Amino acid sequence: MKIYAASLTDYNNGYLHGEWIDLEDVADVAALQGRIAAMLRASKFPGCEEWAIHDYEGPRSCQLGEYPDLDALMFQQKMLEKHGDAWAAYMDITDAADASEEDFGDRYSGCFKSEEAWADDFVESTGMLESVPENLRYYFDMAAFARDAEMSGDVDFARGDEGVHVFNTA
Repeated sequence: MKIYAASLTDYNNGYLHGEWIDLEDVADVAALQGRIAAMLRASKFPGCEEWAIHDYEGPRSCQLGEYPDLDALMFQQKMLEKHGDAWAAYMDITDAADASEEDFGDRYSGCFKSEEAWADDFVESTGMLESVPENLRYYFDMAAFARDAEMSGDVDFARGDEGVHVFNTA
């Protein structure tokens, strides 16, 4: 994830002054604050202190607005590095204030080609249709089962670059 940190003093005086910061290159919050402070010191207006994030590159769901908590921002970056597309999908269905790695781990069921592929895997792994005669199992509608599981609140589906990420809600 990258951010564009901009000087508000420059902005309010009609100038664009800021810096793109790749959060992968920043070790921690102190280092991020140091990069922002250096950008502010390079302003044509001495002593400026106010800044905002004017742009992001990366998953929309992990973007925390113009004035984010830097700890929360670095947490998002850390989780994106660790979990990739699955974390971005999790953020699509979770309020940023409620997001945690523990909740992610508890809820994440995997990535599938489609909702129907998840249903097929779920039905197979739970043995749900074992008591149904083999010749009748083909009549079970996996797409409808997946839709009903989502509508009933049992699972959340979130599309990502890699496929459909599935999260249990219970």
